[in-house]
Amino acid sequence: MKKYFLAILLLALVVMASGCVTDTTKQNNTKNYSANGISFQYPGNWSLQSASEANVTTIQISDPEYNKTNATKGSFVAIVVGPQTTTADLATFRDSLTSEAKTSGINSTTSTVNIAGISANSTTFSGKNNNTEAYLQLIDFTKNNKSFIIFMIVGGGANIDTAKPNFDIIVKSFKVE
Repeated sequence: MKKYFLAILLLALVVMASGCVTDTTKQNNTKNYSANGISFQYPGNWSLQSASEANVTTIQISDPEYNKTNATKGSFVAIVVGPQTTTADLATFRDSLTSEAKTSGINSTTSTVNIAGISANSTTFSGKNNNTEAYLQLIDFTKNNKSFIIFMIVGGGANIDTAKPNFDIIVKSFKVE
């Protein structure tokens, strides 16, 4: 099941990045997501798509710029919730991404972040991708017999400093029921 979870994760990210619908509400507002045992707030002008299949839920939240540019510039968050994997599996996944980033000349740092009432692993990647600044933060943890992987990505030259407070809205309000 562990191998399937990681394969489904990668497939879900590819499928979810293929298109979105723009939401035109004001950015100062937030919206709430509550389903499949999790809840969080997200920026009111961001779009949300979710899907569940084979005990795995995938959620993508994207900013208007990401939607307007057909996923070539902007910010998005991908959340994957699935059956609990071992800590070693999540560490292997993290280590694989870190190793791949290092060979591409992308910097990475590892720390912890408080989310859903626990201390979770957080790995941040930053550097240039196609000559524009790129940023990715990966947060992973297990709780209530489920594994959670959250990707927060800024690319295509979008402003990383503008995106981070929007990511914070999601992380600080994230709850597991």
